[in-house]
Amino acid sequence: MIKEALVNANPRLHEENVNICSIRGGNIFGEHEVIFANCKDEVVTFRHQVSSRETFADGAIEVSCWLVKQENGMYNMDDFCGN
Repeated sequence: MIKEALVNANPRLHEENVNICSIRGGNIFGEHEVIFANCKDEVVTFRHQVSSRETFADGAIEVSCWLVKQENGMYNMDDFCGN
């Protein structure tokens, strides 16, 4: 989804030039980093890190409370975030 968002946001980017990797390990529960690097030795980094599963639990409870109020059907996070 990150790659898709980047490519859609910038028509000069081509999907084959956007590299995505995933690393899991240790006590890192959630870490996301987006690195923009050009061929002129410039790098811009956006980073988000979570060191506790409590953040995810809070979100799961919030989504669950929203979900029980919905009609029967299939939903995704776009449905939740749109409210």
